[in-house]
Amino acid sequence: MAAEQNTIRVRRSAEIRTTFSKRFLLNELQDAACKCDDAEFAKFHQESLRHLLPGFDPKVLSVCVQQISQDGFFLAAESYRSVNIDPSAILLYREVHCYDDVFPHSWSNLGTAVFNTDFKSLEEWNDTRFYQEFKSPLGLYHAVLLTYPLPFATEKFMKFVYDSGAGKTFCSKLTKDEIEYVTTPFMYAWLYKFGYIDKSSFSRILNLLTNITPVQLFLLRELVNIPVYQNKSVAQKFKISGRVVNNYFANIYGQISHLLPDRPSLDARAAPLVDLVRHFSFLSLAGSPVIARTAGIDE
Repeated sequence: MAAEQNTIRVRRSAEIRTTFSKRFLLNELQDAACKCDDAEFAKFHQESLRHLLPGFDPKVLSVCVQQISQDGFFLAAESYRSVNIDPSAILLYREVHCYDDVFPHSWSNLGTAVFNTDFKSLEEWNDTRFYQEFKSPLGLYHAVLLTYPLPFATEKFMKFVYDSGAGKTFCSKLTKDEIEYVTTPFMYAWLYKFGYIDKSSFSRILNLLTNITPVQLFLLRELVNIPVYQNKSVAQKFKISGRVVNNYFANIYGQISHLLPDRPSLDARAAPLVDLVRHFSFLSLAGSPVIARTAGIDE
């Protein structure tokens, strides 16, 4: 059961109908990140998820930045934002998410959506002390966690936790890919709000993500996280042909070429790939999952 749950399938882009539009990224998201306070933006984040992925309706959203000591222990979260949590439960909720017992592999699978049922059955989860003493009193039933590394701060991580109430089963209705895809632009928005990237970097990232499909995003994420930038390496990871990967990267390059005024003086065949790596290097923050990832991409 565990092996099946931990396999992430990149679905055909037609099956994940959400694609980041220019209007959403450069108008709605950027404006909200720049003009709203943290509490208002957390609500915008939560409401946007409902529109981007029908059926994904987390009761609680939390975003925190955590630091790990040299001994591997969690230090107090330096930044924390949550929405739809009773004020009396805030301290308990923060304490809960400083532990990693329920999501034991989140730190080794950066950028991967980890569900509370990935490593325990629902029955086993309900029997845990963690659920009975922490989650159940707050009325929280399912959870999905994403962890991202922070730029220029190797000991710090940004953690997103989406919780649903009793009777909600978003874990069984959504794939990891969908959760990862819709969370990606919000991760950079929170990096901007927490002061880890500046406004110009944030705007450039949103421009490059405009109209990028889920399949394109995952292929690019793999490309910038491998030591040798080759189509062959990406093709082997996704178990598809190099020709298919080349076509995807060529399409992406065509989409963003107007944003790339500085061209490296390299071999004509290598230049587009090098350009993609240079300009999408920010996706390295979105993680390079250890969990096996297979593809549902048309040959």
